[in-house]
Amino acid sequence: MKIIITEQQYDNILKQVDKTIGKLTDPYKMVGIQRPSQKKTEPTKKVKAVGMANPEPQKISGKPMMDGSVMNITNDYKKIVREWEGDPANRVNGVKQPKLVGYLDSRGIPTIGYGHTDGVRVGMKITKKQAEDFLVKDSQEAIGCIRRIMDAWKKEELKTFKLTQGQFDAMVSMTFNAGCTSMRKSRFIQELKKGNTKKAAELVKTFYIGTTEGLANRREQEYNLFIS
Repeated sequence: MKIIITEQQYDNILKQVDKTIGKLTDPYKMVGIQRPSQKKTEPTKKVKAVGMANPEPQKISGKPMMDGSVMNITNDYKKIVREWEGDPANRVNGVKQPKLVGYLDSRGIPTIGYGHTDGVRVGMKITKKQAEDFLVKDSQEAIGCIRRIMDAWKKEELKTFKLTQGQFDAMVSMTFNAGCTSMRKSRFIQELKKGNTKKAAELVKTFYIGTTEGLANRREQEYNLFIS
């Protein structure tokens, strides 16, 4: 016996089959509850860590803090360098003059002028003008070292890239004496980077002094300048 249905009835049957299959494959429809609406979630925004990750530098003087990546030296720096690198047997108006004949310093390094060591031989001679030129050159190298360190901290968005003038002068003097590599590797610079200014100040006193009494006295002056 044949059953004849219309096209409309056939379409209705297909729709009913689709509904039945949908219920069987959708667990929410099978138990007769409404599917929860799916909300779009916003991407998680990264929040920059503060506090220990970016500490405020401890203040040890009332002097203003400035951008260390662009600072320059003052006469306070020059006084320390001339006093500790100059000739104790030759003073003019109380200021030590440069040593114009090459000699071995306390570490056995050939030195001339105001602590200049590049290309120096024991016994070589220079003029006062050459000694002053060496002083400017060596000072610029030390200044550049501290500026680069502060610029790197600034790019890391650390707050410790700001220094007082006394801190900058003292750090350039320390670098002039011990070199940029020594400054970069020192405990002093790491504590300063973390904002532990008071601890860093104390470390100035022992910064690459070895057993040299003269360097210990120099560091004491640099410490006083750092905290001024």
